[in-house]
Amino acid sequence: MTKILQSKPFLAVLAAIFFIGHFAFQFFAWAQHPGNSAVAGQGSALSWFVSSFPLFAVLGSSLTTQFFWAALVANSVIWSVGLTWITAFSLRKVL
Repeated sequence: MTKILQSKPFLAVLAAIFFIGHFAFQFFAWAQHPGNSAVAGQGSALSWFVSSFPLFAVLGSSLTTQFFWAALVANSVIWSVGLTWITAFSLRKVL
């Protein structure tokens, strides 16, 4: 069982799950953000600020406005790689 949890195919599937989950959550957080004119006055800014970190905070508003979808995907890749690394590291320590 421990070899399966530490195998590269398992970690690749885990990274894909983290990517899809983060991308969906980030998109939903953006759609519900109070600054979005489509749903002005609804939602919470906190979920967007957390899910959009670090890429949207580093690149600034002009670049992320021009390349919004690319930044959204790249940010989800950063999160999925980080979460997969943390999970793999934790599994190595526990198992």
